[in-house]
Amino acid sequence: MGLERVIKSRRVYALFLLPFLLAGVAVARRYAGGELLPCGEGGIIPLPFIERFQGSQWLSWAGLSWLLLLSYSLFFMADHYKMLPGTTSLPAVIYALLGVGIFCRHGASAYMVAALLVAVALARLHASITRLKSNASIFDFGLLIAMAVLLCPKLVLLAPWAILVLPFSGRSTFKDMTALFLGFFVALLFVFACFFLFGGWEGLPGRFADASRVGEWLDYRLSPLQWVATALLLVLALVSVVHALVHTSSSIVSRRRGLLAVVSLLLVLGATIFFVPLGCPAFLFVLFIPLSFLYARYFISYQGRWLGNTLFLLLLVASLFMVV
Repeated sequence: MGLERVIKSRRVYALFLLPFLLAGVAVARRYAGGELLPCGEGGIIPLPFIERFQGSQWLSWAGLSWLLLLSYSLFFMADHYKMLPGTTSLPAVIYALLGVGIFCRHGASAYMVAALLVAVALARLHASITRLKSNASIFDFGLLIAMAVLLCPKLVLLAPWAILVLPFSGRSTFKDMTALFLGFFVALLFVFACFFLFGGWEGLPGRFADASRVGEWLDYRLSPLQWVATALLLVLALVSVVHALVHTSSSIVSRRRGLLAVVSLLLVLGATIFFVPLGCPAFLFVLFIPLSFLYARYFISYQGRWLGNTLFLLLLVASLFMVV
């Protein structure tokens, strides 16, 4: 009964404990040893300081602070856009628990920046679902998705997802699609303009193609414990998706459309693992965004006490296995 009360609590005191949780895990992992395996995957938009200072103490703390920012952003987005049935700190807590293991093993990477772009883009998509008379949120959505893809070309499937998800979100007019493609165009124009001014713009298409192809298919070099964690997370994802689709009221159109947007994002990112060669688990920073929302939705609304508590404990075990 105590665990169920904690899981379903609407108090957000856990947000104040997150910095200490992340710092404690990072320090414990550092003193326990373990080789740091940096992710060298880059895109059109360079982030040279990450590669240059990888392994340094200041970048480690900066990356941990960014992970904390990412976690907090999920809470504020879910609360502001009513992405969940009620106010809860679970999206932030779950994302922090899942992400800290990847960060401890692979350090800071461009995927962490792309994850924030995707999270904000998802929030802007929810804004467009509830504010049908404005196209500004759709423009922002297209701009942010394009920037994420340019930063990490492995996320290229997000571009067709952004186009296809609009009709399912109730935004399929000519003005809506124009705003989306205008966001794409502005992001591309900005990047081309920067490279035109500073040199090297001729090779941009080739660089994007090369960055998309580099890597090995389904070779994350995970440890046995991480494979167990992956299997547990997959089972939890299936339970959460089925529960959300079955128990979300079809009478609340905006909530149903928002849920389909999150589920479709999860499916596209999951498909990326099979259709795009990936060489680094840091990609999971992006995948954990829809997973955190779906897990949180399930845990605050499940009915079977025994099953819900057991699955939450399995989530904690999976998070632990991602660290060790």
